[in-house]
Amino acid sequence: QFEGMRKKAVVTSEDRISELPDVLLHHVLSLLPVHEAVQTSVLARRWRYLWKHIPVLRLLGPNKKRFTSAEDFDKFMNHLISLRGHLPLVSCEIQAYPTNDDYAGEPDEPLPNIYFDSWIHCPMLEELKMQHCGLWVRKMSFPSLKRLWLTECNFPEAYRVCISAPSLVSLCLHDSGGKTPLLESMPLLDTVSLDLSGRCKDKCRGSGGDPSCEGCHGYPAGSYRSVLLNTLSNAVNLELKDQPEVYIYKRDLECCPIFGRLKTLLLDMWCRATDLHALVRILQHTPVLEKLTLQLRSDWNLLSAARGERKHVRIEQSFSCVHLKEVSIECEEKLRVKDKVNQIVKIMTRNGVLTENISFKKIPRPEGFMYGACDQFAYQRNSLSPI
Repeated sequence: QFEGMRKKAVVTSEDRISELPDVLLHHVLSLLPVHEAVQTSVLARRWRYLWKHIPVLRLLGPNKKRFTSAEDFDKFMNHLISLRGHLPLVSCEIQAYPTNDDYAGEPDEPLPNIYFDSWIHCPMLEELKMQHCGLWVRKMSFPSLKRLWLTECNFPEAYRVCISAPSLVSLCLHDSGGKTPLLESMPLLDTVSLDLSGRCKDKCRGSGGDPSCEGCHGYPAGSYRSVLLNTLSNAVNLELKDQPEVYIYKRDLECCPIFGRLKTLLLDMWCRATDLHALVRILQHTPVLEKLTLQLRSDWNLLSAARGERKHVRIEQSFSCVHLKEVSIECEEKLRVKDKVNQIVKIMTRNGVLTENISFKKIPRPEGFMYGACDQFAYQRNSLSPI
């Protein structure tokens, strides 16, 4: 029966696929790598320009069979974008072709990347994800961008890259190397997740004896410019993570803005150093905060970072967060932070947070430690106030 159908199709030369509506063919082509989608233009006159209208482009550079070099891939990309013109594009995935330069480290002086500019400077670009990229530029400007993810990217160590994205509503910056980028005005920001741990170079170098250390000695009076927090002041949901020796958040807190819209806040171990100055400072500037999550994780640099921490002006350890109804203290398993947890709870209850609104949770951690403070502390929950 199938053989008969095959012979009949051959005899009648039917092309039922070409009879499908354009919107369906565009969807089918969008599932292919773009260089394969372009090849369909030779099938028939009906297919000649279909590939130009596909809403999704998947540009897969590391393909030795199709692209013999990075230059070959770049030429194809530029020609493709030129032929598409200004046709609408919903999503674009680019896996750039790796070259020896990608592994050579930071150049002495960044050169303008004309290819990169032409690829991402679409007038209506709304979403951009970049991973494992070396961003050796002075400034990145995205006038229409609404969502930006930068994961495991490398920034220069000698200066800060400025990021301008005035329409941005969601930002994720995780595990990047080099100096933390300087965020320019982003008044529409709603959700932000920043993790400066790992390869960030904005770290205090120790005991305070190095006069060039920005973490210990800062900047001349009046010359410091907030790197992150001032730009994030309109956020509704905010996550701030780093290692204790990273000084960006602590420095920015010295000129801390009011987070007038912030409803949920997650902080990790950077806020627990010394006398919890950073935690109190940020709570003094979050008047409508509803949920606070504190993650207490282990870090072997904590003690050395605390010893070399830049001295700050002591502040009154009081704040008013009348809307704060949920405080979650999350401890790594087998982490000895009982005293620190007691200190946090004491500050919270002293400033009007009810003990029944404070919860405790264990989060996974590598083995090798003796016992967990959260387990012990949970048993004491009924006797938290006063401590």
